[in-house]
Amino acid sequence: MNPSPFTDEDLAARVGRDQAAFAELHRRYDARLRGFLKVKGHPPSAVPDISQDTWLKVFAKLRAGEAFEGHFRGWLFTVGANTGTDTAKKRKPLPLGDDVTPAAGPQKWRPDAEDAARLHQCYGGLSDRERDVVKRRLEGQTVPDVANTLDITADQVSATFHRAKEKLQTCLGVTKDQPCSP
Repeated sequence: MNPSPFTDEDLAARVGRDQAAFAELHRRYDARLRGFLKVKGHPPSAVPDISQDTWLKVFAKLRAGEAFEGHFRGWLFTVGANTGTDTAKKRKPLPLGDDVTPAAGPQKWRPDAEDAARLHQCYGGLSDRERDVVKRRLEGQTVPDVANTLDITADQVSATFHRAKEKLQTCLGVTKDQPCSP
């Protein structure tokens, strides 16, 4: 396959009148953009959406004839970095309150072997106290029961559980917008 005789900047200037120009830019840079987003620390499950949102923004600006300064690749990655930051700000943690009784009610989701291994690895990254609090809460103990058992305050139990929950969610790359159940 012959390389395109057009520079990135030439192609960007042609997007308004030539859809093939945008397709060529996408072909050249989509994999690089996704790699860049992964390096920036975005969860692998979020990278395709961030990449797509970035390309939509780039297409809209180029189609409207908005010019950019510098090199196309640098501008694309800047748009990608900003889109990733905006997306991360919108992500919210899963609503797993400290007052829930996880043992109550039927369990709808069962992890497969890969999910279980990943969860076990993330769980192992918690401190001893965090693991103890999470284990007791998942067994259905109330916050006051855990506090009495561990000889700490209820506020310490809640704070420890909240901190452990955030660590697990970060490790698993799970957000409110992307629930862990199918």
